[in-house]
Amino acid sequence: MKITTLIVAIAAAFVLSGCGGSRNWREEVQLSDNRIVVIDRYDKLGNPLDQEPGNWEFGPPVIGFVLRIPVEGPERSVTWESGPRLIPLALGVKGRQLYLAATPNTCAAYDQLGRPVPPYVFFKYEGKEWQRILVEEFPDDISTTNLLQGTRNRDARQEIDTGYVKADAVKRINRSLSSHLRTIYRSGVRGREMCLETLPPNKN
Repeated sequence: MKITTLIVAIAAAFVLSGCGGSRNWREEVQLSDNRIVVIDRYDKLGNPLDQEPGNWEFGPPVIGFVLRIPVEGPERSVTWESGPRLIPLALGVKGRQLYLAATPNTCAAYDQLGRPVPPYVFFKYEGKEWQRILVEEFPDDISTTNLLQGTRNRDARQEIDTGYVKADAVKRINRSLSSHLRTIYRSGVRGREMCLETLPPNKN
């Protein structure tokens, strides 16, 4: 009887969540100088069946990330967007310049992105488009993850469901992250050593 009820509940969740779409909310981002900016965030969602059965309880898989960041001037906002292989971690705002650090979410993505050391991909926006930059060009004071992580997990979903996630909630939820996801390191592999052990030698 319990198994039947569980199956019905899972089926109903699939019907309600559909085979795609997005989940969106507003989020406070505390910058390195303690200013707060409020951004719009979107998780692009895929088909709930396109994942391991053990992950069904978390709902549809996230297949992309979108951030809309307010800026001064005629643009009013700047959009950063990625697919599922690159997870945004930290945002910095320096006048009209925007900086963002992201991390590959799998060893395959880490390999495709050139096996960066430290294991992050850094971006800068300066009036036209996002450009990938070297770690040396990324401001030293942007050193802590300030974007909500684990957006499929229960604690994060509870905050997201309110439609507005405060900076204190981001800090509380991110506190449980692994070290290399909480802190933006400037040297060392820091969290991707296992990838280097499983991937074939880099020929570059």
